[in-house]
Amino acid sequence: MNEVLQYIAFNLEIVSKETLSFPFEDPGYLLGTGLFETVLIENGQPVLLDDHVDRMKKSADAFKLEFPYTLRDVGKMVSNLILQNNVKRARMNGYLTPGSHKPNLMMMLRSLPDNYHEETLTVELKQETVPSSWLNEHKTKGYIKAYVERLGMKTDDVILYDSDGFILEASYANVFFAKGETLYTPPVHHILPGVTRQWILDQQKQLQVEVVEEKIHKDTLETYDEVFLTSSTRLIGIVSEIVGQELRSKTLTKQIKDRVLLKLSENGLAALH
Repeated sequence: MNEVLQYIAFNLEIVSKETLSFPFEDPGYLLGTGLFETVLIENGQPVLLDDHVDRMKKSADAFKLEFPYTLRDVGKMVSNLILQNNVKRARMNGYLTPGSHKPNLMMMLRSLPDNYHEETLTVELKQETVPSSWLNEHKTKGYIKAYVERLGMKTDDVILYDSDGFILEASYANVFFAKGETLYTPPVHHILPGVTRQWILDQQKQLQVEVVEEKIHKDTLETYDEVFLTSSTRLIGIVSEIVGQELRSKTLTKQIKDRVLLKLSENGLAALH
């Protein structure tokens, strides 16, 4: 993981990272009690920031965590953080924790390589080791499941399936399968409602593609032509190989990725809408 850049946002203030000490009384850092988000910074602007903040607020409500900030507050803080660090492209991580007396919201930036959009991925299929639950529908700081599922992994990621053989998600991403001109993705049940995943669902017409949410069994994967992963930083990650299975095409995925990157370059800035 790349080094954290010099300036950090802490409860709406921009401070140098050296001025922060470990929060010994914050259960968010002692016990993993908290939420986090990852946001892509491109051309000096946060991508889909409103959607990330909205997801964090919904999860905060679900866990009875106070979120005393408006979208305008967060947007201004993020703009100042980007300006202070003088970056055009970065990964931003945001953390909401209960704090010792009041909630803490911290955001930090890490650099991204110039070619991060160009990477293709190899993945393997794996039955989940840690059974999924409703907790997986929230982006919490308790990331032990993702860690365990990746142990011994020799590919870029793993696509997980449940005990009945139905596809869930990758360890750090949602998954889409393509057949002809149609995309298929598992419904949100014990998986993370990814921001990029939802954006693709919302933008079907603009992307000139139909998306179907349905349960997908691992034994039917040979009937699909293409696979790609979606995440907040990579956006569209083209899968070049599933270990043990040949992919017939990457054409539709490349077309979708090109359309997404075009929208990002034209008006992506604060949101890809």
